[in-house]
Amino acid sequence: MIELKNVSKYYQMGEVEVRALDDVSLRIAKGKFIAIMGSSGSGKSTLMNVLGLLDLPIEGQYLLEDIDISELADNEVSRIRNQHYGFVFQSYNLFPELTALENVALPLMYAKRPPKERREIASSLLSKVQMDHRINHFPSQLSGGEQQRVAVARALVNEPSLLLADEPTGNLSSVHEEEIMELFSSLNDEGVTIVMVTHSAAVAGYAKDLIMISDGRIVSDTPIKKRFSPVEIASAQGGFLK
Repeated sequence: MIELKNVSKYYQMGEVEVRALDDVSLRIAKGKFIAIMGSSGSGKSTLMNVLGLLDLPIEGQYLLEDIDISELADNEVSRIRNQHYGFVFQSYNLFPELTALENVALPLMYAKRPPKERREIASSLLSKVQMDHRINHFPSQLSGGEQQRVAVARALVNEPSLLLADEPTGNLSSVHEEEIMELFSSLNDEGVTIVMVTHSAAVAGYAKDLIMISDGRIVSDTPIKKRFSPVEIASAQGGFLK
């Protein structure tokens, strides 16, 4: 589905060149659920932004189904990002003046879908994430976990090929964290490809593959055969992730 070949992304800070990504290569197949972990400043969020076409690499290739993104016009890249990728953020990014239903339906308005169709699709997705009883509530009337469920529903509204989540449980209690991750697991079981950045080994344990990144480089890319045990979580947090 997606392949990065020798991708680098760097910034000039005065006389110092900072390499946020340094010669990164990876493949993401359809149906995968990948967690990306690393310490603060390791490059994991930059990698997420590049994968989501929110930022483009300075060097290397981004291949989407064997098509080099650099050969596409800017409006085509924007179309792919808006219509085929869904994004979930730590801060939810809901519009406070809109109800849950209106927040979910908003991307469909930009896609010029008829009002009745927008309401039907948004209502169906809110039901999918078990928020059909809160469709007319505003974000201020919802808990953090409920707001994130609405955000997930909105990310799914265009039936994306890829769901990208940046610290999706970072602001949630352990109970709501588990609820959101069980939702992600069920979506992946239905065929949604998910790439998720997280600092939590417990959250990463819901994924099927784990990418560890350090100093802009991928240091490991391995399958996850089981959920992390508490001992393994403590070990990870006390070592590489500390």
